[in-house]
Amino acid sequence: MSQILSRIGAILGILFLLSVLDTVYSGYTEPDELCRIFPGETEFASGKLSADRIPALEDLTFVADSPLITVNYVEGRGRMWRGKVHAAPTAAAGTYHFKTLLRWQTPSEEESQYTVVVFEDEAAYRNSFNSVFRRYLGVPPWSVTAFTFPLLLICLLFSFRLSSQREARLNQSGLATIFKVTRHKEGSEVSFGFGEKDGIAVGDSLIVVDDGGRRVGNVRVTKVGADYATARVEADLKVKPNYLVARDNRPAPMSDAH
Repeated sequence: MSQILSRIGAILGILFLLSVLDTVYSGYTEPDELCRIFPGETEFASGKLSADRIPALEDLTFVADSPLITVNYVEGRGRMWRGKVHAAPTAAAGTYHFKTLLRWQTPSEEESQYTVVVFEDEAAYRNSFNSVFRRYLGVPPWSVTAFTFPLLLICLLFSFRLSSQREARLNQSGLATIFKVTRHKEGSEVSFGFGEKDGIAVGDSLIVVDDGGRRVGNVRVTKVGADYATARVEADLKVKPNYLVARDNRPAPMSDAH
């Protein structure tokens, strides 16, 4: 069960990381004032005026380079506006532009130009995105992030609980898992799940057992905490995380004990 959870967690973790990177990359490379749309459809758009503030929603208007593109404003706060951009059913695939301004203003270079790209098919629409998830899967990367994050947390939680239960059973049998190996020129140090609660003291000699249940050597404890301890390993002794340690007066376990 723990191996299955680890594999699922690894897949979710990779998807989560890739989606975050894809979101950041596409966010920096995609222009803010861009609206992608199909003929006859409506999409939300938002932008900022050069004016200090928008007095009222009714004061907003637009100037477009085609009558086939219209904007219906739904919100105006401060300098920010939000509206629904509509492409007429007869709009041909291509690039259009509009500017948002106050009704008493005249179009000027100061006002940002919004770009509307009309697509005739799904393939062209997907290929226009810099996002890998958008282009090849047809989903926004942030939705993958939102989907995988809670599942990843659940997997980590269950994996931690299973590991804790397994470690408790090992401790009851006089064993502990090596969870960290630190390499040094003169040797290595290992940290494992024995501590003061288990009667471990500095200077104790412990047996190291590999993942096949075979005794590979001894280590001597150099540091003890409440729930874990650290021991020095000789340079010629090869140890790995998930190996086990056992008290020197305890017989080395067979393979099935692991």
